[in-house]
Amino acid sequence: MSPSLMSKTRSASRTRRSDRGSTRSAQSQAPCPLCRIVGNEKVNQTFKLPTSGSGKKHSWSFFIVPTKNKKGHDHRYMVVLKDHIRDIDRNAESEAVSRFFSFMKELGADFAIMESTHATIGDHWHRVGTDLNPNAEDAKQILDTERFEVRFKKAGN
Repeated sequence: MSPSLMSKTRSASRTRRSDRGSTRSAQSQAPCPLCRIVGNEKVNQTFKLPTSGSGKKHSWSFFIVPTKNKKGHDHRYMVVLKDHIRDIDRNAESEAVSRFFSFMKELGADFAIMESTHATIGDHWHRVGTDLNPNAEDAKQILDTERFEVRFKKAGN
């Protein structure tokens, strides 16, 4: 296995919120592409999680969908919050990433779930998960992204 995708993984144990500013300018009010997915794209899975600390009965709705551009990967998906919100509470974020982890694990390939370091849409919460193809178009960008990786090893190796 190529050591190139094994380096620069996350050192912190919790998922970090985006530090990026909004990518939607005041002049360009084009609809957010992530907001338009449901009803227009094939959604693989949906789930709801309760919000914490709000005191009200509210839940976050998430969906898992293939990314439009596979960038040379066999498997490239994202988990997306249905609401157009940049940051969510830590518990919901952890649980959403955990459910996404389970989804990616079922694909049976080594994979990474990445932070939104290089997100094209920085003001709508989502995370991308991808196989670890070292020849993919974005292999170098993955190396420059905080992420956690899962590598399947056979017993005895």
